[in-house]
Amino acid sequence: MKSSAQLFLLSLFILRAAELAADEITLESAPPVVVKTIPESGANDVDPTLTEIKVTFSKPMLDKSWSSTTISKESFPEVTGQPKYLDDHCTFVLPVKLVAGKTYAVLLNSERFKNFKDADGHSAMPYLLIFKTKGDPPAANNSSAMKSAWTEEFASQAFDRLWEEMDRNYSYFALKPKVDWISLKEKYRPLVAKSKNSQEFAAAVKPMLAALRDIHVWIETPSGRIQPFGSGYAYNGNHAAVREMLENSTRCGEFAVVAKTMPDGYGYFLMTNQSAASDDNVQQAIAAIQKLHEAPGFVVDLRQANGGDELLARQIAQLFCEHDTVYAKSKYRSGASHIEFTDAFPRSLAGVKEPYTKPVVCLIGPGAVSSGEAFAQMMKCLPQVTTVGLPTRGASGNPRPYEIPGADVTVWFSRWVDLMPDGESFEGQGIEPEVKVDKPAADYGSRDPTLDQGLAILRQKTASLRDAKQ
Repeated sequence: MKSSAQLFLLSLFILRAAELAADEITLESAPPVVVKTIPESGANDVDPTLTEIKVTFSKPMLDKSWSSTTISKESFPEVTGQPKYLDDHCTFVLPVKLVAGKTYAVLLNSERFKNFKDADGHSAMPYLLIFKTKGDPPAANNSSAMKSAWTEEFASQAFDRLWEEMDRNYSYFALKPKVDWISLKEKYRPLVAKSKNSQEFAAAVKPMLAALRDIHVWIETPSGRIQPFGSGYAYNGNHAAVREMLENSTRCGEFAVVAKTMPDGYGYFLMTNQSAASDDNVQQAIAAIQKLHEAPGFVVDLRQANGGDELLARQIAQLFCEHDTVYAKSKYRSGASHIEFTDAFPRSLAGVKEPYTKPVVCLIGPGAVSSGEAFAQMMKCLPQVTTVGLPTRGASGNPRPYEIPGADVTVWFSRWVDLMPDGESFEGQGIEPEVKVDKPAADYGSRDPTLDQGLAILRQKTASLRDAKQ
């Protein structure tokens, strides 16, 4: 009997084949396919010390674009570094950490995520890479035995595993010198030891995690998600004032609105909910932006960029990018010390053939967080862009889960340090705008001072361009 994953992929293959049947298939027009993987899909004796998964496609692929998605969070390998393509542009490399005796599954492209693309933009056919590592699973993974005996010793051991995992891999200790991780262990271990079940365990460990003051640290239990630390913000804008000055609007689902401003005729990309981005509504936004290529200036409003898929944000930002440009860097823990890190991996925008290079203003503020801040990084690195507003939230941890063996508790925590192109971190500080607009809330009652300042800058820059051409 075929698994649900196999049936899903089969249906996608059938649909794609039907689409291709309408046209003559050539090597150039056919979508790329996976021709080789290391390890091989279906292998049941993979060495658990393997540190890289490699996938080779039939054609050169678009750099910095991929969609390695999950069948389940339990079967997806722990990622330890930045994905990349080798120099052949056909072989994708995913740094991982594997354990013995476990089955892993990685879905390369899917119905929703299609970012594995060839150099001409054709999405690769979906491919399921599934394999099992050899050897016996660690004794700590014998969940059923451990769940049946929730004792003080078990609770203490579960706490120790969590503490040690975070001590080794949490990325922001070096930026939080006031956090005494050892003292926190000494304080909370005796309290956690008294827990009688997963919910009590999570409640007891919550204040220790709250001390990190990191919104990318949270707990999942059978009863739901627990957020140890939250950070609110005040929106530095006026929704009604923005809507009133837009015309010819294109609504791209819940993700964004693309429109023109009155009376200047500037293009306007308004992020409304970044987490609602999908391949379809992002492509809709791209098409709408491209129709405004002749606009004299453009506003990119990221004041509500609440995080989501950085790769989808990159597709929007690349419309304004003429040359390949490093917009950010990231590094991961590489040793037992809290200050041991890998080299910083660059993250880049690819230049496009017909970018929008006229003046652009990017509006930012504390509503831009996580991958929303990555979007702000992308715009800030472009020469024709002026960032206006307030600093972003300063929280971009790229969290990954750690499932505590046998405890029915999973803790997500930050795994990288996000850096500006010059190597400076903005965690806890935010990305500073080039032009700061710091007005009291009362000033936003009937107007939008941030937008007003952005439009004034655009008018000055577009007028200078007109004068230079005369």
